[in-house]
Amino acid sequence: MQKIKDRAIKRAEALILNKEFSRDIKALMAQEKPDQETLRCWKKISEARHKLTDEAKIQLAVEKTVKLVMGQQAHTKEYFVPLVLTDAGDLFREPKDKYCYPLQSSGLRLQIIKTLIGKKEFYPSHSLMSDINKYSYGSLTYAIGQINRQAANKLGLPKGRNLIVSKRFSGYMLNELYPVTEK
Repeated sequence: MQKIKDRAIKRAEALILNKEFSRDIKALMAQEKPDQETLRCWKKISEARHKLTDEAKIQLAVEKTVKLVMGQQAHTKEYFVPLVLTDAGDLFREPKDKYCYPLQSSGLRLQIIKTLIGKKEFYPSHSLMSDINKYSYGSLTYAIGQINRQAANKLGLPKGRNLIVSKRFSGYMLNELYPVTEK
């Protein structure tokens, strides 16, 4: 996290030294093409109510933003739970005897999870339905809801953090906090 803070401070100092701090931050971001973490910091800074006009204000905004981002990332790592899917259709985390969600070996829920494994972006609903040979959007959403409820109960996943996440008009994907590997 120190690396992120250093980058943000360096960019803030560059703004002051080059007298570019009066420009719009969005225009600067378009010029610099920063990485995602730095962009997130700058986005928070740019949402400030008051214009950042001197070095002290920019430094304070950067420090507050870095603390906020650091807190969010630490909170995310706290919920990271690796999962394993066996050939028999058991989805589990360690210890297996305590946290196991047995899926039917030829069931719809197992097909959904197997289809979504390895997808880094949202997988469109219509593609998912054709891959698992389902023609009803209602049955797909019902099955995904059941997977999320059962996984939360049987695998001890945190409340409000579904195994399968959805985004309207984008589709479905496995939550990045729960990487699933096949054995």
